[in-house]
Amino acid sequence: MYCKHRIDILAGSSDAIISDNLIEIATIKQWLIGTPIEDAIQSLMSTEKVYLSAKKALTKAKKDLSKALRGEEK
Repeated sequence: MYCKHRIDILAGSSDAIISDNLIEIATIKQWLIGTPIEDAIQSLMSTEKVYLSAKKALTKAKKDLSKALRGEEK
């Protein structure tokens, strides 16, 4: 099951950690080296970057279209 908090920990992020277990994140990340989980997390992170970039481009395109429909310059 996908849980953003767990995926963040598996990816090595300590942002959501509120306990004193920050040092253990490196250990957890080491467990994943060479596993299908590591590959899937890397794929997820890469795809998320592409998605965010596309989302930003779509927002800009919509704003540009809105301006063009109002007769405004870009």
